[in-house]
Amino acid sequence: MEQIRRREERERIRLQNEAREPAKADLLCVIKQWDDIKRIQAFFSDAENSVSNLPETERCIAMAKLAQERELVGELDPLQALLEWKGPRER
Repeated sequence: MEQIRRREERERIRLQNEAREPAKADLLCVIKQWDDIKRIQAFFSDAENSVSNLPETERCIAMAKLAQERELVGELDPLQALLEWKGPRER
C-alpha cells in the first residue's frame, strides 16, 4: 500500500510539473495581451485628448474616425484574459 501511495504521489508531482510550462507560456501571453490592450486604450485616450483641440469641423471628422476605429478593434478588456488564465493546479 505504501508503495502505491508513493507512486501516486510521484505521478501527481510529475503531472503538476508538466502543467507548469504551458501555464507559464499562457501567462506570458496574457501579460502581452494586457500590454497590447493598455497600449491601444492609451492610444484612443491620447487621440481623443488631441482631437479636442481641433476646430469643430475637423474635431467631428476625427471623432467619427475614432468611433470607427474603436468599432474595428472591438471591446478590449484586459481583465478577461487574466480571469480566463489557468494555473498549473487548474489544468
